Amino acid sequence: MSTLTSLGIGSGLDVENIITQLMSIERRPLTALDTKESSVKSKISAFGSISSALSTLKDAATTLADPSKLAGFKANFADTAIASGSATGSAAAGTYSINVKQLATAHKVASNTSFTSQSQAVGTGRFTLNVGSTATVVQTGANATLGDLRDAINNSGAGVTANLIASDSGTKLVLTAGETGKEISLSSIQDLDGGDGADFAALLNGFTTVGGPHTISGNTAFSGPTEQLGPGTLNITVGNTTTSVAISGANATLQDVADSINTAGAGVTAAIVTDTTGTHLQLTSTDANKLVSYSAVDDNATDGLDFSKLRGYSTVGATPQVPQQALVEIDGQAVTSNSNTISSAIGGVTLNLVKTGNTSLTVARDTSNISTAVDTFVSAYNALNAKIKSLTAYDAANKKGSVLTGDATTRSIQNQISTMIYGDGGTANAVDTLSDLGIGFSSNGNISVDSSKLAKVIDSDFSAVVSTLGNYGTQFKNLTKDMISSEGILTSRTDGLSSSIKDFSRQRESLELRMTAIEKRYRTQYSSLDSMVASMQQTSSYLAKQLANL
Repeated sequence: MSTLTSLGIGSGLDVENIITQLMSIERRPLTALDTKESSVKSKISAFGSISSALSTLKDAATTLADPSKLAGFKANFADTAIASGSATGSAAAGTYSINVKQLATAHKVASNTSFTSQSQAVGTGRFTLNVGSTATVVQTGANATLGDLRDAINNSGAGVTANLIASDSGTKLVLTAGETGKEISLSSIQDLDGGDGADFAALLNGFTTVGGPHTISGNTAFSGPTEQLGPGTLNITVGNTTTSVAISGANATLQDVADSINTAGAGVTAAIVTDTTGTHLQLTSTDANKLVSYSAVDDNATDGLDFSKLRGYSTVGATPQVPQQALVEIDGQAVTSNSNTISSAIGGVTLNLVKTGNTSLTVARDTSNISTAVDTFVSAYNALNAKIKSLTAYDAANKKGSVLTGDATTRSIQNQISTMIYGDGGTANAVDTLSDLGIGFSSNGNISVDSSKLAKVIDSDFSAVVSTLGNYGTQFKNLTKDMISSEGILTSRTDGLSSSIKDFSRQRESLELRMTAIEKRYRTQYSSLDSMVASMQQTSSYLAKQLANL
């Protein structure tokens, strides 16, 4: 509103100061309203912090109430370089022997065709890309290049990654299966445009396993093919198939061993190779997609010959990237898997196979879950207790309370929580109170944990501990959940306080309108007074002059 800033000029009265002081008195109800609103807002904030502390306590209690989170197990592997893993609450204590015989590997194949570059034309064509039992049709567009073919495969959703590898001999199209244990193959290759100058079918006709076929060479260096080994048996494994090859001659030589293997139909070709270190037996898989291994058994340990010299071999070059399943023996029982992660062999235990070899697994109770859960609950309870004490504290020296001193809602929350913490777990167990679990009480309302006592109770009666903690957890979870729910005691109180804030706003608006009207009235009154005083002063001055002239 506009103001009469010239008030008092005529009369000499300090009208502005008079009005300011009068309005200061008139505005006292507004000041009191501001003080009330500030107090209510402080209470809302305080209840918000209590609600947050209750929510934290509820989360801690929820963990205690869930037996699966307390009755945990841990998996300890003697050699984590061979296998690792984890155990869940559904596992059972036990010890297992683990023999990782082979790892699951993803199939990788390279085109037999060497292309000039990724821009070489392959033309328009269609083929079926097989990954295990899943078949996907892939088609290239007109004037397609090798790069376009790679992109078409990668965009087909066939479960294969296509890459181009450029080497001194040319560029190869390399396909890698997205899942281990599944074989890649191409079929139904068709050239859809025979006049484009590119023979699509011929260019894609033939892929070979990268690094294949698998060749292994015996570690023992013999004097030559005629060195005598005597009778024995070779157990040759190609993929998952094992063939026993018997060498029966009393004076059987290395050459006899190779000949017997080649006529046994074991899926390998045997050769005798001589290098700078001596003469070795080599076996090569006839299936590029399968790995080879073998073991040797001496059938006559007293003949003065040593058939067991054949034991031990190494892969020649890089190990082929064949499609194979993981094979592991658990307590002597064979388990196969398309993945190196196995979760179905031992209940509640996940195995991660790392490399071949023998190790052992011990599954044992993991009591750290209980200790951690109890510590978390104790911390949450003490944090709530400290928060309530701070918000309800009274300073006797200064006779001043805190924001929630004497508040009935806060006192009710504190009483309900305290009653429950001092009660029992409601079970028939010998271990039925927090005190039985090593949880003690202090004079300031806090609780603490005797870790050694808790550990002893866990060791002596694990199930009772889980049961009692579960009951306490359920009680506290339900209580705190109710308190902070939309229908709970805290929400009801804060809703009431928020309603007061709205009332204050309406009162303030009304008072502000009243203050405006009062100030306007004061200015009108003092404007009239100012004019009247000024007029009287003029009259007085005139009369004084007239009297002086008599």
